[in-house]
Amino acid sequence: MNAPIASPALATGLQLHGQLQALLTDTWSRLRAALETKGPLAETIDDGQVAAYELAFVSAELHAMRAMLDYAVRCAAHGSAVLEEEMALAFAADVITKVRPRFDRVRDAAELPGAALIDLFEAPALRAFCRDWLAPATLARVGSAILDAGYCGRSLLAEDKQIIADSFARLSEEVVAPIAERIHREDLTIPDEILTALADMGCFALSIPERFGGTAPESGHDNLSMVVVTEELSRGSLAAAGSPLTRPEIVARALMAGGGDDSGQRVAAAAVAGGDDELRSSLAEPARRAARLRARRRVRGRRRARAQRAPRCLRRARARAVQLLHNLRVRAADSNETLLRVVKNPVTAHLPPGCAVVGLEVDAEVVDAFDLPARLLGAGGGGGGGGGARGAAPAP
Repeated sequence: MNAPIASPALATGLQLHGQLQALLTDTWSRLRAALETKGPLAETIDDGQVAAYELAFVSAELHAMRAMLDYAVRCAAHGSAVLEEEMALAFAADVITKVRPRFDRVRDAAELPGAALIDLFEAPALRAFCRDWLAPATLARVGSAILDAGYCGRSLLAEDKQIIADSFARLSEEVVAPIAERIHREDLTIPDEILTALADMGCFALSIPERFGGTAPESGHDNLSMVVVTEELSRGSLAAAGSPLTRPEIVARALMAGGGDDSGQRVAAAAVAGGDDELRSSLAEPARRAARLRARRRVRGRRRARAQRAPRCLRRARARAVQLLHNLRVRAADSNETLLRVVKNPVTAHLPPGCAVVGLEVDAEVVDAFDLPARLLGAGGGGGGGGGARGAAPAP
């Protein structure tokens, strides 16, 4: 980390992480040496499976611990980060208590001296760190701070990924969360309301390359976008909304790796990306129902989209909108023509002077579409500031 350490507590957490990582590296070396004393590693490696399993968990825990501490350091570099620091430190202390028994379980297999564990885990600095950051009063304070702030730490995502996060957070809140409890309590299969919404938002297209109608860049898989979408959907329900994305991803990657000729890949990939009913059924095991969800969506942010050529159907328009969120522009399949691109606000900077601006919002004033022209004309054509019937919603 190049950023300065924000507090002594963070510095202590990073120091303890370094000591734990050194112990892990030494334990791996000892395990390998112990196996090689019995014969060639290729022949004795099976004897170390249980110990390797434990050490793999330790490695994952320490990786997460370092990631959280680094996150707090980066947040502190942008200003006050009390919440982020306390979250990271409580998480780090929790990791320390989790990895100790795993080291104990591999002591004999790795021929690890007990003194090495005692020297580290019984050290006064480590004991004080865990005592302070796992104290019930400390955890209650951190929990209250999260509730008061209304979020679990600030986001350090790039703007395009933050737009994606905001969009799927709204879907999670409006579609998934209201029925998540019933799904879990009654042990229901994933309902059509969720699967249809996921398909309409292009979730099943995240791993499909653009040339096959998906939203993944041709340069490779956009793993970060997949993680962002999965995390936001999992806020509503991991099992009902977050988990179903992994199955199309597995299928899509298999198709791309060995799906046969290009035409066969295109057909199969299009079925995955479009959320084909039968394919969705096999991927998510839902009970099929005919009901369709009319989901309301809004994308709020500091950017807007400008279209050169309109898509020909609603489903394709939805897919292009998701692609736009990922790549900031959408190109034609048969040329380099830009069909959609993201522009910075204010949107009036990209319109003719004096042009009226009409926005569509689900919670705005309801306006009859036949009355809209008269209202616009009566407002004098609006202005560069977005006058006229801005915020009007079409009447049902």
